[in-house]
Amino acid sequence: MDTESLRDLARLAYDRALAKQNLEVAMTSRLTVVYNNGVFSVTKEQINFLNLLGSQDVVLLDDHKIPIMVNAHELLSIMFQRYHEVMNEWYTQYNEQAKIRTAKQL
Repeated sequence: MDTESLRDLARLAYDRALAKQNLEVAMTSRLTVVYNNGVFSVTKEQINFLNLLGSQDVVLLDDHKIPIMVNAHELLSIMFQRYHEVMNEWYTQYNEQAKIRTAKQL
């Protein structure tokens, strides 16, 4: 390989890594929900915790460390739906990016 083709390969690798990183930032920023005037991050741990609580009302700290009374079942339903929406979109967009073969297509 000559230096020009190596340079092009490096640019392509960088562009793909950057596109992957940008996609991750965009998707993780969408993993939040607003419930009862509180902002909650949607994580697998939070989903599991809410699932454990069942349908009882409980006080949780939101992302801004404010105590919020929530119905565990309602918040779980909202978080579960958001998690699947974002993950499905992330999967679709990632697979579209993986098909791209040239840096100019990114």
